[in-house]
Amino acid sequence: MQKTILTIVLATFCLFFKANAQNQSTKIKPLKIGDTIPEEVWNMPLQVINHPENKKYITLGEYRNKKLIILDFWATWCSPCVASLDKLAPIYKQNSADLALLPVAAHQGPSISQAEAMMKEKHWSIPSVLDGDQYLFTKVFPPPSGKGIPHMIWIKDNKVIAIPKTAYATAENIKK
Repeated sequence: MQKTILTIVLATFCLFFKANAQNQSTKIKPLKIGDTIPEEVWNMPLQVINHPENKKYITLGEYRNKKLIILDFWATWCSPCVASLDKLAPIYKQNSADLALLPVAAHQGPSISQAEAMMKEKHWSIPSVLDGDQYLFTKVFPPPSGKGIPHMIWIKDNKVIAIPKTAYATAENIKK
């Protein structure tokens, strides 16, 4: 009887310590300008729609070789977000060798079809990350004001280099 109780207690402790270790390793702090992107973020599986190779998941790390990565957070109901992607899509087409443009559909709700329909309607031929119910990517790259959708995050040389306003996202500035 005592062996059984001891075994149960030890098993409980093992589960407790394992769960705590997992929670701490997946806890990623919000990033701001100047922060280095942690490996956990580079390797985080991201659900994607509209991928040219029909992939269902990608990682940010797949774009590490680009000179600049632009994460543009958007939602179908956010007209400034849609206008931003309308502006960036042609710039991306002209600079796709050096530039990665990853729209991040944040706060879409339960339906992927809304984002897919918007992308088709706008003729955006770029993949879009779906931030999902837990908004993990939005938690890693929070809005500067702490509210709403973070508009854009620029990543270069493994660091967050800018959180610009749409007006700053010109072809000239992106080339610089």
